[in-house]
Amino acid sequence: MKIGVIDLGSNSIRLVIYEVVDKELKKILNLKHQGKSVLFIKDNKMSDEGVEAIVSSLKQLIFVAKVYELDEFRIFATASLRNISNSAETVAKIEKHIHHEMEVLSDDEESLFGFDAIQRNEDLPISGLTIDIGGGSMEIIYFKDKKAIFSTSIPVGSLSFATKFVDEVIPTEDEQAEMRKYIRKHYESLPWLKAIQVNSIIGIGGTSRGMFRMNKELDLEKNGSLKYETVATIANLGIEHSKQIINAVPDRLMTMLPGAIMIDELMQLVFAEEFKASKMSVREGYIYNRILNNYEQ
Repeated sequence: MKIGVIDLGSNSIRLVIYEVVDKELKKILNLKHQGKSVLFIKDNKMSDEGVEAIVSSLKQLIFVAKVYELDEFRIFATASLRNISNSAETVAKIEKHIHHEMEVLSDDEESLFGFDAIQRNEDLPISGLTIDIGGGSMEIIYFKDKKAIFSTSIPVGSLSFATKFVDEVIPTEDEQAEMRKYIRKHYESLPWLKAIQVNSIIGIGGTSRGMFRMNKELDLEKNGSLKYETVATIANLGIEHSKQIINAVPDRLMTMLPGAIMIDELMQLVFAEEFKASKMSVREGYIYNRILNNYEQ
């Protein structure tokens, strides 16, 4: 059985095709377009230019999906279309041009699908946090005994964070200070988040994987997880470290440090000592819950 999903995010639009083997998902294609749809949002509305850019990328990815003769094919969007005021209108325009339905996930669905993918495929500590930093939002879940206890979505992602505060490409010291104040206020507005302490935070998505690419470039740690001190070192890099950032994450020049600052501030708040990156994503969780569950029933 072959399944394809297109994930329309704020930073990129990605087609991933899987083959289901003994109830496990094996990737056979991973194709990304740098959509950056958040850059087309003005006054919290998606512009016509943004719709055109999204449609152009989707048409190409849908063409590829058809070539693979899939058994199941779905398109879903996250904060890229969820958080805009003209969401329904934008979705209708896109669907009209691509001749295919598209689902916009709620913030709870996005959070829980990502967590579900992790807990199905990886060993979890007794308790901890999972985070998914996208281009336009951040999903946070506190789990205990493999169950989600609290979940939330913050309307701040690595790309929207950078767009709001950074004038050039790499944030200055003053910009970093303002960014830290801003994201800290978001975290501290959540009573349950302020009240917990965890040892581990597990991240999914490109920002989390980028942390380990930065760690390798800087030759800081050899372990499978990053100590808080390593995360803080990465989060405090500046323009003088541009070459290392380019070498490690050339596709995330604008978003790597904003994402690292978000992780750094969260680890400080909950006294976390280590950060890990999962290979899972919201896409796998979406497939388990929206597609495979129907076949198992």
